[in-house]
Amino acid sequence: MSVAGEGSRHLWFLDTEVLVKVSHVEGSDGISVLEHRAPHGDSPPLHIHRNEDEIFQVLEGEIHFRVADTDVQAIAGDTLLAPKGTPHLPGRLAERSTLAHHHARRRLRGLRKILRPAG
Repeated sequence: MSVAGEGSRHLWFLDTEVLVKVSHVEGSDGISVLEHRAPHGDSPPLHIHRNEDEIFQVLEGEIHFRVADTDVQAIAGDTLLAPKGTPHLPGRLAERSTLAHHHARRRLRGLRKILRPAG
């Protein structure tokens, strides 16, 4: 057993610092846990994951979520689900927001073109 977060990798995804807490290669089910630290107003475009659900946990700050046609204001401690095939986006409302992001069977290799090492 390993402790999540030991030796976390720091990467950048657009303007968001990403800490890879659990990589899909660490377990046998391909689960990833990513922590995102983003500036106020930052948001990826509305998007869909066709092969996996996505779970979001707000660790600090306040985040606006759109999941399908539903808008939700989430605060620290809230957890949301974006089912596979559902359009969604998280947008930062607080000066500083941190979001834990869980993917089932997600591989990061498809994001290599836009991920870059932090530092």
